Amino acid sequence: TIVVSLTFQPGFTGSETVYLSAADLNANTTGVVASGTWTATVPAPQPTANSVSPNGSMGSSQTFTFVFSDTQNASNLTGLAMLFNTSVSFANGCYIIVDLNQGTIALAWDSALGSNSRSISSLTPLSNSQCTVGAASIQVSGLSDILSVAVTFKGAFSGLKNIYMFGSESGIYTTGWVQMGTYDVAAGGVPVASSVSPSFGSGPSQRFSFTVSDQGGAGFITGLSV
Repeated sequence: TIVVSLTFQPGFTGSETVYLSAADLNANTTGVVASGTWTATVPAPQPTANSVSPNGSMGSSQTFTFVFSDTQNASNLTGLAMLFNTSVSFANGCYIIVDLNQGTIALAWDSALGSNSRSISSLTPLSNSQCTVGAASIQVSGLSDILSVAVTFKGAFSGLKNIYMFGSESGIYTTGWVQMGTYDVAAGGVPVASSVSPSFGSGPSQRFSFTVSDQGGAGFITGLSV
């Protein structure tokens, strides 16, 4: 008795005949004998949002790597989307869309009612009020599509943001929006009037110390008035 586990591939579905053949040391054979039937079925392809890296870090710019996969073939994936925001809200977010059929990457407008797009290989930056999308690339590894995107965030978008991912196969099968991580946006461009020392007192004269800051670095500050 020989036990063999078989997994059938897409394209080999339907009713199949099971044939057996045996031979012995005396060169006797049974010939090929139809011994049964089996209906091969393959589950529908299922896309998955696997991971984003880095995850849980902080900064004003970063090259993110997003991994999506399909249970049958990476080429089944037709659309990928990534969203940086505090919730699954597309307006005033950093909402990135990739069309794998067209080979394009797009960044949604602030209103999310449209987007600007370019080819994935182009170096033309895409910008809205929250972020700028720079260089991007995509590669296939086994059942996975691996997307790398350089993102620079704007100062007004600073704060802890969730990272959401969405994968689609012609809109028929999707992952839905899945939160895969967080990123603490600490972008420069928002100055803060921090302090004055001494902050109270009286007298005809005093040496005062004034402090202003920007979380992106002092180099962002161009002027101070008192």
